[in-house]
Amino acid sequence: MIPLSTVVTRKRAARLLGAALLALCLGAAPAAGRCVTGSVLFENDLDGRGTDRHYTHGTRFSCISGALDAEDPLKRFAAGLEFDVLGLKFLEAASEVRYGFAFGQSMFTPEDLSRRDLIVDDRPYAGWLYGTAGLVIGPEGKKEKSSTGFDRLESIELTLGVVGPASQADDTQKFIHTSIDAPYPHGWHNQIRNEPGIVLSYEHKLRWDAAPALPWTGWLEADAMPSAGFALGNIHTYANAGITFRLGSNLASDFGPLRIRPSIAGSEYYAPDANEIANGYLFLSLGGRAVARNIFLDGNTFSDSHHVDKKVLVGDIQFGLVLSLFGKARVAVSHIIRSREFDGQDTHNQFSAISVTFPLP
Repeated sequence: MIPLSTVVTRKRAARLLGAALLALCLGAAPAAGRCVTGSVLFENDLDGRGTDRHYTHGTRFSCISGALDAEDPLKRFAAGLEFDVLGLKFLEAASEVRYGFAFGQSMFTPEDLSRRDLIVDDRPYAGWLYGTAGLVIGPEGKKEKSSTGFDRLESIELTLGVVGPASQADDTQKFIHTSIDAPYPHGWHNQIRNEPGIVLSYEHKLRWDAAPALPWTGWLEADAMPSAGFALGNIHTYANAGITFRLGSNLASDFGPLRIRPSIAGSEYYAPDANEIANGYLFLSLGGRAVARNIFLDGNTFSDSHHVDKKVLVGDIQFGLVLSLFGKARVAVSHIIRSREFDGQDTHNQFSAISVTFPLP
């Protein structure tokens, strides 16, 4: 039985988070803009082994606007973020600028859900409830005779949220497991403590020109998309890089399947051909990151809590299928293999992701 005072505290924390996110959204949203594309993303450790462990589930709802007008206040704000390094411009607002919002919840557990005691050699129970506001800049094309053509897409996001009981991840998992008659998690009272979280993240993606994979067919293409980025905050601090290889048709419609960070870069950006009936592609992604902080392994920042010794270098392999239907909806299915994240972890993790992107009315 959850004490009434705890429920009240959690509801109060959730209301405060909601109010903060609403203020962030209202302050960032342009007067003349609106979200035109929405996405729903689920990640879960359903890998055929019947386990429920480590990164066990993530849900994310998001939307992205159309390209903003030149006089839009938010595009003028984006212009103030532009900078250059060795002559290469970053966050160049002269290209297309969009804004986006997201809201999500993630949960992490040790391997043995039946134990009530603190499992000191396995990762902590932890939840993360968050909202994100950000800018998507691009795609910006570069077609110089002296170089290979490519498009690039940049994103910069601010995420606010809360970890600990106020994230309500324990209630979510208990409710779902009870509903589907799955093993009940008994150790959530050992989770990391309440702590507000903030993360500033940046990603830079390049999309090389697609090349004909089978020249005589006229439709099968192949391309590569390198990416790099970083995150700074008390929840995550890391630098990451990766590359995605794709084989299919109409590869210019997006920049890869959507994922919950930290991950190999993808995007909500979706610009299909309105005249298409169906197309899609297969993909393989390789990536890694150098991790300075992961609160879900390191424990609370400002108070003592259960923690484990994390691995500084973590790698991902991702593969799957993306389908585009009737020039409107995009469905992506991914499977991810992640290297060990902490000392004492007995094997790598596997989990899957499915996302649906669709036009908003």
